[in-house]
Amino acid sequence: MLQNIVEKLKKLGSRDGAEGTSMTFDINEPVIVNVYDMYWTNGYTNNLGVGIYHSGVQVYNREYTYGGHPSETSGIFTIAPQNAEELGENFKLKTSIPLGCTHLSQEEIDEVMVNLGQKFTGKDYHLTRQNCNHFSNNMLAIICNSSLPKWVNRLATVSTTVPFIERAIPKEWLRPQDGSELDDEF
Repeated sequence: MLQNIVEKLKKLGSRDGAEGTSMTFDINEPVIVNVYDMYWTNGYTNNLGVGIYHSGVQVYNREYTYGGHPSETSGIFTIAPQNAEELGENFKLKTSIPLGCTHLSQEEIDEVMVNLGQKFTGKDYHLTRQNCNHFSNNMLAIICNSSLPKWVNRLATVSTTVPFIERAIPKEWLRPQDGSELDDEF
């Protein structure tokens, strides 16, 4: 099914060149990235020009996001759009950014999530190398040929290029711990 989606996206991106024709889509669903401030840490890091942010991709009145747990199953889950309470007490919605539209159906989005779930397992979560922002960026590339604004994942990018920063982060923050309460969906 994923191959069918890729083929559909390739066709949607090409024009037949005939004069006076324009592309029409049966589906034109808005895609929004919701960025959450992890405000208890950002009081310190914002002064350095970076922040620790969580992101999720909103489409079809669902918000898809990713988190770690000690299992080999998918770490992708959904929440109600813009609902910081579902993420926990340390999260606050910072901004919502419209990034285009998708021409995929809800069923095709679900198939994309199943496939992404193979890459984004709970056990593979890492705060700086494979986090929710990496997931959002992958999802955006597939469903609407867009990308996450660079500032959202800047701390992870900087910490992987300057190794002493990652070494300064408490190890329990980097990887999922046993007893995580996240339930995977995809």
